[in-house]
Amino acid sequence: MKQTAIEYLIDKLLINDCLSVPKDFWYEYLKVIEQAKEMEKEQIRKAFINGKVARDRIYSIEYYNETYGK
Repeated sequence: MKQTAIEYLIDKLLINDCLSVPKDFWYEYLKVIEQAKEMEKEQIRKAFINGKVARDRIYSIEYYNETYGK
C-alpha cells in the first residue's frame, strides 16, 4: 500500500529521531499529526473528484481507502 506524503514525513522524522519531544507534549504532536492526515485525505479526495466525471464522485473515499488505507 502507498504512503501519503504526511505518513512518509512522519516515518522519516521518527527514523531520524527528529520527533524526540518531552512526553508532556507528545499528545499534542499526535493531534497535529492526525489533523494533517485528515487534511491530506480531504485534498486527495478532492483531487480525485476534480479529475473524474460526476458519477465517480461517490467512489472518492473508496479510492483513498484502497490506495492509502484508513
